[in-house]
Amino acid sequence: MDYSDTLHGTENVLPSTQQGDGPPQTVDNQENENKGGEDTNLPLKQIPNFYEVNPVSSESEVLSHHFFKEFEPMLKETKAKLTDIEQNQKVLIESLEREGEKLKENGDFVEIESAMSTVHSYRVKLKRIKRNMSYLKEATMRLQKEAFHLEQLKRKEIKKEEERSKKMLEAESNLTAKLSKQSK
Repeated sequence: MDYSDTLHGTENVLPSTQQGDGPPQTVDNQENENKGGEDTNLPLKQIPNFYEVNPVSSESEVLSHHFFKEFEPMLKETKAKLTDIEQNQKVLIESLEREGEKLKENGDFVEIESAMSTVHSYRVKLKRIKRNMSYLKEATMRLQKEAFHLEQLKRKEIKKEEERSKKMLEAESNLTAKLSKQSK
């Protein structure tokens, strides 16, 4: 049953309830509105009979037909794109397989694999060395700060010791001066 002209056009196709009645009969909506509901193309007896016999299936068929009609162009376009992508993938896979076979034939494949594994191992080692270097840098910075702090403390201690020794020398010289004055 073809519903290609239904709902979008001005003409509704109503399928016949009996087999062998011929082509579907039509009702022109615009003519019905202009003539006050009079129908000259289709006897009104067939319309209620069809919907009484098959009310849900005809409406669901019309709705499903129009639903598919709306999405059919997009689906066809998507299917064409998918087919094109599949063909491109097949071509790429074939070319990659040929290149792989060429590499295997030349023996370069084994060398490339070993080189790649070597590169990977060196990369891991470099990461480890870099991490260790950052730890060492942090430790060095901490040690430098601590050494600077200790150096400042040592300077203060030396300064205090010098001041103490100066005071002791002054006190000793004052004491000797007093003793020498008293002895005279």
